[in-house]
This record gives sequence, structure tokens and C-alpha cells, in this order.
Amino acid sequence: MTMIHHARGGLGLTKLRLMSLGLLTLLLALVFIATGCLPFVRKGPAEITQVGTLGSVEITARLLEVPEGAIIERRHYDYAAVLKYEVLEIHRGEHVPTVIYIAHYNPFKPRSQAADARVVTLGGTVTRFEAGQIHRMALEPSAEQHYLGGVINLYLEREAEDPWWALWCDLAEPKP
Repeated sequence: MTMIHHARGGLGLTKLRLMSLGLLTLLLALVFIATGCLPFVRKGPAEITQVGTLGSVEITARLLEVPEGAIIERRHYDYAAVLKYEVLEIHRGEHVPTVIYIAHYNPFKPRSQAADARVVTLGGTVTRFEAGQIHRMALEPSAEQHYLGGVINLYLEREAEDPWWALWCDLAEPKP
């Protein structure tokens, strides 16, 4: 009888240790999330974003215009549309011009829904492209290096440069 009682006491102590370890792990996870120590969590609004980790370039830019015919809703045709931006701030990367042309994949869809089996690394908080909006974007320098499908580029005859490729596009607040 003494051995059974002793075994039960040992089992209760083990359960208590496991519960304590679980609570400690949960507490540490909450502290990391609250302080922004996890790389995919931004301070401020509770929003998960990859704008700071994707691409070789990260900028904040103003969308200068959305030319008529650049964004068309084609449910069964995937394409990229080139839009013109004024760069306001460079967060990462080099050799970014003041005026930049950026290709957005499936631009009629919200950025959070634009990715598919062909282009999997896309996202963001922009739901609709409107002239004057400020966007914080993760980019790659050449759309041609990242996408081989159809592109609507209404600037092609006026500008000779290869458009940049948008991986992530968040709506940003203008600086005061």
C-alpha cells in the first residue's frame, strides 16, 4: 500500500511539472508576441505582414495613377499590371529611382487573395489600387525575372525600363 501511495504522489508531481512547463511556455510566447520579438509580427495594429522580410527592396511610395484599362477583372486570365509610383522612402535596398514602375499580379484582387498556384509569394493589405494611396512594398528589381505571363504595361512606349515586381503591398499611412 505504501508503494502505491508513493507512486501516485510521484505521478501527481509529474503532472504538476508538465502543467507548469506548459504555462511557462505559453507565457513566454505571449511576451514575445506582445513585444514584437517575433519577426513576422509588427508593433502597432495586430497585423501579420511580410513586407519587411520579402524581396531585396522595401519602399514606401505614392501611387501616381491607375491608367484606364490597366486593371481589368478577368477571373480566368492571370496577368500583371504595371503602375507608376513616386518613391517617398527606401527602407531596404539600393538604386531605386524616384519614379518607379511596379508590376502587380492579378491587380483586381485584394493583395491577400492575389496569390495562386502560379505565383505563390504575394500578399498585403491593399484591397484596391487607387491613385494617391501610399503603399509600403517588398519588391524585386525585375518583373521579367519573376513572372512570365501576360503583362498590361501602358507605359511601355513611353518608358523603356523593365518594371519592378511587387511581392507584398501594404496600405501605409502618409507621414505628417
